Amino acid sequence: MKNVNKLVIVLLIGIQVIISCSEKSTKPDDAQNPEFISIRIDDRWNLNAVNSSLVEIKVSDPQGFSDLKNIAVKVFDNTSQMVFEDSLYDDGNLSGSTDLIAGDGVFRNVFLPSAITSSAGTFSFEFEIVDMSENDAGELKKEVSFGFNEAPLIESITVPLQFLSGANPEIISVVAPDNDGDNLQTKVFLDLLRSSQSVLSQPIQLSNNGDFGISGDAFAGDSIFSFKMDSSFAAGKSGDYKMEFLAEDEFSDKSEAVTRDIFIENKAGVILSATLPDTINRPGQVNAFTETLLSIKVYEPQGLTDIDSVYFEFIFPDGQPANNNPFLMVDNGLPFNIGNLFVEAGDKTANDGIFSLTFLVNDANQTGTYHFSFYMRDKVGNLTTALTDSIEVQ
Repeated sequence: MKNVNKLVIVLLIGIQVIISCSEKSTKPDDAQNPEFISIRIDDRWNLNAVNSSLVEIKVSDPQGFSDLKNIAVKVFDNTSQMVFEDSLYDDGNLSGSTDLIAGDGVFRNVFLPSAITSSAGTFSFEFEIVDMSENDAGELKKEVSFGFNEAPLIESITVPLQFLSGANPEIISVVAPDNDGDNLQTKVFLDLLRSSQSVLSQPIQLSNNGDFGISGDAFAGDSIFSFKMDSSFAAGKSGDYKMEFLAEDEFSDKSEAVTRDIFIENKAGVILSATLPDTINRPGQVNAFTETLLSIKVYEPQGLTDIDSVYFEFIFPDGQPANNNPFLMVDNGLPFNIGNLFVEAGDKTANDGIFSLTFLVNDANQTGTYHFSFYMRDKVGNLTTALTDSIEVQ
């Protein structure tokens, strides 16, 4: 009986151990620390600024975002004296911390530079990223330069009133001096607007590098910023636009935007010549093809980037148009591959203004005269006059 009781006790202890181990395995592992992913904070803060500066930190946590505490922010001067403290929040309070989405691991807040210090100099931002179990992501510091800065000013702009189709390059110049004498680098950007909307993929940064041949800038570092506008600038554009200029310095302070009107002309291109044989012989075998490269040379006043499509249509000897008209031609330099004949079309050289397509004739094709019409359309819809030619299939 004693042995039976001992066995029962041992079994009960074993069951308790198993239950205990099972409970422990379902608890989160608090030893897993949160992890810093990225930080967003400007390198320079302007003590004259009337707008607040953003601080944003993105973190992750193995136990989930709800396991994270607010991120503590402490600012120290160059004597290691703390001058300011606050927090970053992941609360979705757009009007307060400016956080966009609550509980997504992105912590934000905005601070007025003059509320942190009234002295110019370099200050260290130190962040404490911890979870509910006080596990931390390690040391995170960011040095920020505080100073009294005046926003850059655009003094003058030189822009032509119109830019004609195929014209020689024009130099656009902007005078934007460093008025407060702090020798900070200034950048000047150009945007092109139509109906108050940008038509550029991104603003163009003007140059102040003295490379006249490339950028049109005469002297480096002279506060005159330049952009050489060649005919390719007009690709896909036609009509009245506004050029908008904006200067920005290393404090991310911006000038007032200044605009100038400009008319951009965009005329249709021209098909200069076509290269195709006078005759093609049908193959003598069934299911075989005679391969013939058709090519045309084009001129586009705004450059090749303004070309939307180059194509031909043809009519069979019996007067019927081809079912698959039109046939797009390419200028990609890819050798002919019958398995991908509309891309790997046999074009000789990429981007040389000669567009090509390999024309296939089999043993069942009609004999007689095939009439071809070649066209080029640009990105503003201009269509060339057709260039026509013919091939005799025998």
